[in-house]
Amino acid sequence: MTSDQFNPFWQLEHDMLWTTSRLFLVGVVAATFGFVALTLEAVANAEPLRYRIAPDEVVPYTVTITADTPSSVETMQGVIVFTGKQTEGETMTVEYSGGLSKSVKSKSSGSGPRRGGFGPRPGGPPMPRGPFDRPDFQGLAQSTSTLVLTSTGGVESMRGDSQLPFLLGNLSLLPFDVLPEQETRKWQDGSGLTITSRSSSNSRFGPRFGPFANDQNETVKTGGGETASYEIQSEAGNLVTIRKTYSLSSPAANSEETGFEMNGTGTWVFDRQRGVTESMRFKVDLTIQSKNTDVKIPVTVAYDRMSDEAYAAHVKARQDRIAELQQRTAERNAKQAAAAKEQEGKPLTGQVKREVMADLNSSQWPTIANRLRRMKGYKPHPNDFDVAMRVKELQTHKVIGVSMAAKNLWKGIEPVVEAAGSSPPPANTSNPFATANEKMDEGRGMRQWSDSTGAFRVDAQFVRVDGPNVVLQRADGKELSVPISRLSTADQAVVKAIESQ
Repeated sequence: MTSDQFNPFWQLEHDMLWTTSRLFLVGVVAATFGFVALTLEAVANAEPLRYRIAPDEVVPYTVTITADTPSSVETMQGVIVFTGKQTEGETMTVEYSGGLSKSVKSKSSGSGPRRGGFGPRPGGPPMPRGPFDRPDFQGLAQSTSTLVLTSTGGVESMRGDSQLPFLLGNLSLLPFDVLPEQETRKWQDGSGLTITSRSSSNSRFGPRFGPFANDQNETVKTGGGETASYEIQSEAGNLVTIRKTYSLSSPAANSEETGFEMNGTGTWVFDRQRGVTESMRFKVDLTIQSKNTDVKIPVTVAYDRMSDEAYAAHVKARQDRIAELQQRTAERNAKQAAAAKEQEGKPLTGQVKREVMADLNSSQWPTIANRLRRMKGYKPHPNDFDVAMRVKELQTHKVIGVSMAAKNLWKGIEPVVEAAGSSPPPANTSNPFATANEKMDEGRGMRQWSDSTGAFRVDAQFVRVDGPNVVLQRADGKELSVPISRLSTADQAVVKAIESQ
């Protein structure tokens, strides 16, 4: 049979191949359009980005901030933790805890004058205070805050302060940039500003410019504005990469005031499934303008969400440090208790006594409190009546930490004083709790006199009693008249002992 003759088997095979090919093509086309349709449907039905921190959920971050000032490089590092408390509708209550520690690396100044800087400049007026001169930024100390946030990052309320320097706002709000209300690839947040030097607004940036308030109570207002723009760059699984652009302008109100500008960009990674920020890398230039002088400070901000394993290791390391400190404290207390036990029944040596009384009469309350704690278990010798009486006086100190430490110490001292008799003795009898100076010519030698608060102290010798006053003579021969009622309990006992002779 020739090729142009009819072959039913060939025709059947041809028809089958054509049918199969046609079905395959139809299937491919259908599958392709089906995939496109599903993709479009997925995009159309994609849920907007939202923050979600469930009750008892813990979200920790490592934070590193670096500021390149004209005179030094400041690095702030630490761990911050957010714990979910409750969720109600589109709002959530979150507890923040943490803080950053700061290290400063000074730049070499060389032999010539510094360029920039915030100190006095040769031949010119001093530069304005920088946005990092405040010593009490709460973001640079361990602190806590309670935040009520919306699912889009809006701040409903904030209790607690975690302010950072360099106009970076509150550390507790760092991982909560604004999210769009609807699913979109671009969005913006911003507003005009009216900035006051005495503002106490709990905005995203906290008390705005409070650190730069002048010394007067006047309110300085200036126009300005801030904007933050966001654009989704890519998505990989649940991670959404967003480009952030930020700018702030706060011009000076007049030639005597200081203006500020901030401009920066960064990459923000948001975890769509977890509902939290995964990481941020942000660089911003802060420019301070004052009297035709501009100083630019580059600042970088980086933070990353910690994995469960990394956070567990961090918690364990912190617990180990606390346990080590507690052990050291216990060992130190045991050593001090042993020394106090050995000292029982013995008078303090002259040098030790001077150091003890200097601390107890200090104008710095931490010095007093520390000395009182170090005297735990102290049992006074009759020669140390003035030490015991000073501890008694400190029970009424205005700082509760001092008064409580004094009360705890006095519990052990009081029985010893009562047993020996703390009231001044009759005439011509010895006082078992007289000080060493009192025993020496009944207090007529050179000694240190102090008032009941310890604020007044003078080395002098007794001259005479003049009515309600005692006259003392300093080493330079000058006489002082001091009301007896103002003297410490121990010094009043000295005066009474001398009067009774």
